[in-house]
Amino acid sequence: MDEVAERGYAAHWKYKGVRNQQDVFEAWLSSVREMVEKANNDSSIDFIQDFKTTNLFTEEIYVYTPKGDLKILPKGATALDFAFNIHSDVGYHCQAVKVSNRLVPMGYKLQNGDQVSVVTNKNQRPSEDWLKWVVTSKARDKIRASLKEDNASKQSSAKKPYSAN
Repeated sequence: MDEVAERGYAAHWKYKGVRNQQDVFEAWLSSVREMVEKANNDSSIDFIQDFKTTNLFTEEIYVYTPKGDLKILPKGATALDFAFNIHSDVGYHCQAVKVSNRLVPMGYKLQNGDQVSVVTNKNQRPSEDWLKWVVTSKARDKIRASLKEDNASKQSSAKKPYSAN
Protein backbone atom coordinates (compact mmCIF):
# COMPACT_ATOMS: atom_id res chain seq x y z
CA MET A 1 0.00 0.00 0.00
CA ASP A 2 2.85 2.37 0.82
CA GLU A 3 4.38 1.61 -2.59
CA VAL A 4 1.17 2.66 -4.36
CA ALA A 5 0.87 5.79 -2.23
CA GLU A 6 4.41 6.94 -3.03
CA ARG A 7 4.75 5.89 -6.65
CA GLY A 8 1.26 5.12 -7.95
CA TYR A 9 -1.58 7.19 -9.34
CA ALA A 10 -2.45 8.56 -5.92
CA ALA A 11 0.95 10.11 -5.32
CA HIS A 12 0.25 13.68 -4.21
CA TRP A 13 2.96 15.28 -6.34
CA LYS A 14 1.53 13.70 -9.49
CA TYR A 15 -1.79 15.50 -9.38
CA LYS A 16 -0.67 18.91 -8.14
CA GLY A 17 -0.19 20.44 -11.57
CA VAL A 18 3.12 18.79 -12.39
CA ARG A 19 2.30 17.15 -15.70
CA ASN A 20 5.24 17.35 -18.14
CA GLN A 21 7.98 16.59 -15.65
CA GLN A 22 6.63 13.41 -14.06
CA ASP A 23 9.40 11.29 -15.51
CA VAL A 24 12.07 13.64 -14.16
CA PHE A 25 10.65 13.53 -10.63
CA GLU A 26 10.11 9.77 -10.75
CA ALA A 27 13.68 9.19 -11.93
CA TRP A 28 15.03 11.47 -9.20
CA LEU A 29 12.97 9.80 -6.48
CA SER A 30 13.98 6.36 -7.74
CA SER A 31 17.66 7.26 -7.60
CA VAL A 32 17.31 8.61 -4.04
CA ARG A 33 15.38 5.49 -2.96
CA GLU A 34 18.03 3.26 -4.53
CA MET A 35 20.81 5.07 -2.66
CA VAL A 36 18.97 4.81 0.66
CA GLU A 37 18.24 1.11 0.17
CA LYS A 38 21.87 0.35 -0.68
CA ALA A 39 23.11 2.43 2.24
CA ASN A 40 22.30 -0.41 4.62
CA ASN A 41 25.31 -2.36 3.35
CA ASP A 42 27.76 0.51 3.04
CA SER A 43 29.28 2.62 5.76
CA SER A 44 27.59 5.90 6.59
CA ILE A 45 30.64 7.84 5.39
CA ASP A 46 30.39 6.21 1.95
CA PHE A 47 26.67 6.97 1.84
CA ILE A 48 27.17 10.65 2.65
CA GLN A 49 29.96 10.96 0.10
CA ASP A 50 27.84 9.28 -2.58
CA PHE A 51 24.87 11.48 -1.75
CA LYS A 52 27.00 14.61 -2.07
CA THR A 53 28.46 13.52 -5.41
CA THR A 54 25.15 12.64 -7.04
CA ASN A 55 24.77 16.31 -7.92
CA LEU A 56 21.10 16.33 -6.98
CA PHE A 57 20.77 20.05 -7.52
CA THR A 58 23.34 20.69 -10.20
CA GLU A 59 23.15 20.72 -13.95
CA GLU A 60 22.57 17.72 -16.13
CA ILE A 61 23.85 16.70 -19.53
CA TYR A 62 21.83 15.09 -22.28
CA VAL A 63 23.46 12.38 -24.36
CA TYR A 64 22.11 9.94 -26.93
CA THR A 65 22.41 6.24 -27.60
CA PRO A 66 23.20 5.09 -31.16
CA LYS A 67 19.44 4.50 -31.63
CA GLY A 68 18.70 8.09 -30.63
CA ASP A 69 17.37 7.43 -27.12
CA LEU A 70 17.98 10.32 -24.74
CA LYS A 71 19.87 9.67 -21.50
CA ILE A 72 20.13 12.26 -18.74
CA LEU A 73 23.29 12.16 -16.63
CA PRO A 74 24.77 14.55 -14.06
CA LYS A 75 27.21 17.13 -15.35
CA GLY A 76 30.72 15.67 -15.24
CA ALA A 77 29.53 12.13 -15.98
CA THR A 78 31.96 9.94 -17.87
CA ALA A 79 31.65 7.41 -20.65
CA LEU A 80 31.81 4.64 -18.05
CA ASP A 81 28.91 6.24 -16.14
CA PHE A 82 26.94 6.09 -19.38
CA ALA A 83 27.68 2.37 -19.75
CA PHE A 84 26.37 1.65 -16.25
CA ASN A 85 23.37 3.90 -16.89
CA ILE A 86 22.39 1.74 -19.86
CA HIS A 87 22.59 -1.50 -17.86
CA SER A 88 24.87 -2.88 -15.17
CA ASP A 89 25.93 -5.77 -17.45
CA VAL A 90 26.94 -3.27 -20.13
CA GLY A 91 29.02 -1.44 -17.53
CA TYR A 92 30.61 -4.62 -16.18
CA HIS A 93 31.73 -5.72 -19.63
CA CYS A 94 32.60 -2.29 -21.06
CA GLN A 95 35.82 -2.58 -23.05
CA ALA A 96 35.74 0.63 -25.08
CA VAL A 97 33.51 3.64 -25.65
CA LYS A 98 32.84 5.61 -28.82
CA VAL A 99 31.61 9.18 -28.73
CA SER A 100 30.37 10.38 -32.12
CA ASN A 101 32.06 7.33 -33.74
CA ARG A 102 35.44 8.22 -32.16
CA LEU A 103 37.13 6.00 -29.56
CA VAL A 104 37.58 7.79 -26.24
CA PRO A 105 38.95 6.73 -22.84
CA MET A 106 36.41 5.36 -20.37
CA GLY A 107 37.05 8.35 -18.13
CA TYR A 108 36.12 10.82 -20.90
CA LYS A 109 33.72 13.50 -19.60
CA LEU A 110 30.60 13.58 -21.73
CA GLN A 111 29.21 16.77 -23.25
CA ASN A 112 25.64 17.76 -24.13
CA GLY A 113 24.54 16.20 -27.41
CA ASP A 114 27.19 13.44 -27.52
CA GLN A 115 26.15 10.21 -29.19
CA VAL A 116 27.68 7.41 -27.14
CA SER A 117 28.08 3.73 -27.98
CA VAL A 118 29.64 1.08 -25.76
CA VAL A 119 31.79 -1.80 -26.99
CA THR A 120 31.52 -4.79 -24.66
CA ASN A 121 33.54 -7.96 -24.15
CA LYS A 122 32.19 -10.84 -22.08
CA ASN A 123 35.65 -11.40 -20.55
CA GLN A 124 36.01 -7.79 -19.34
CA ARG A 125 35.60 -7.16 -15.59
CA PRO A 126 35.72 -3.93 -13.55
CA SER A 127 39.01 -2.93 -11.98
CA GLU A 128 39.91 -0.74 -9.02
CA ASP A 129 40.89 2.09 -11.43
CA TRP A 130 37.31 2.34 -12.64
CA LEU A 131 36.30 3.93 -9.33
CA LYS A 132 38.45 6.95 -10.24
CA TRP A 133 36.61 7.43 -13.53
CA VAL A 134 32.97 7.37 -12.43
CA VAL A 135 30.86 10.13 -10.94
CA THR A 136 27.45 8.53 -10.41
CA SER A 137 26.69 6.55 -7.28
CA LYS A 138 25.00 3.82 -9.33
CA ALA A 139 28.20 3.10 -11.26
CA ARG A 140 30.35 3.35 -8.13
CA ASP A 141 28.08 0.94 -6.22
CA LYS A 142 28.05 -1.58 -9.05
CA ILE A 143 31.85 -1.47 -9.42
CA ARG A 144 32.37 -1.90 -5.67
CA ALA A 145 29.97 -4.84 -5.60
CA SER A 146 31.77 -6.49 -8.50
CA LEU A 147 35.17 -5.98 -6.88
CA LYS A 148 33.91 -7.46 -3.60
CA GLU A 149 32.49 -10.44 -5.47
CA ASP A 150 35.77 -10.97 -7.33
CA ASN A 151 37.77 -10.74 -4.09
CA ALA A 152 35.44 -13.19 -2.36
CA SER A 153 35.73 -15.70 -5.20
CA LYS A 154 39.54 -15.35 -5.22
CA GLN A 155 39.70 -15.91 -1.46
CA SER A 156 37.43 -18.95 -1.58
CA SER A 157 39.44 -20.52 -4.39
CA ALA A 158 42.70 -19.83 -2.51
CA LYS A 159 41.40 -21.65 0.57
CA LYS A 160 40.59 -24.85 -1.30
CA PRO A 161 43.23 -27.50 -0.67
CA TYR A 162 45.14 -28.83 -3.63
CA SER A 163 44.39 -32.44 -4.42
CA ALA A 164 46.68 -34.41 -6.66
CA ASN A 165 44.61 -37.35 -7.83
